[in-house]
Amino acid sequence: MTCSTKIEIVASQILQNLSITGAWRTRFLLHLFDFWPALLGRYNFINLGRQGDFVEFTYRKHFDQPFDWLVFNLALVNNHSSEDLIIGLDPYYIPKAGKHTAGVGRFHSGKARRRLPAA
Repeated sequence: MTCSTKIEIVASQILQNLSITGAWRTRFLLHLFDFWPALLGRYNFINLGRQGDFVEFTYRKHFDQPFDWLVFNLALVNNHSSEDLIIGLDPYYIPKAGKHTAGVGRFHSGKARRRLPAA
């Protein structure tokens, strides 16, 4: 069983249980979940239309419609994870590059038990 087949099975089970999508939208999303990781080049509607199963207009039309990703992701987590969960956040508003980065050019040495300059 390939990875794309597993993705299709898991996604189709979730989309069938959720009543937020119709048959045509479900078919499109299943195609997209399988196709998106294999897309070559830039991720835009022109390349989707060239390399995918649908024309460019179809991709634009479906991306223009709202989809409740929170409900989909919660169903995915609830169905396929253990009870121990961790939430990781990356606050984009905190500067993490340039002069504001803590410890630039340094690393922690376990042997010396302190931060040393990078070699």
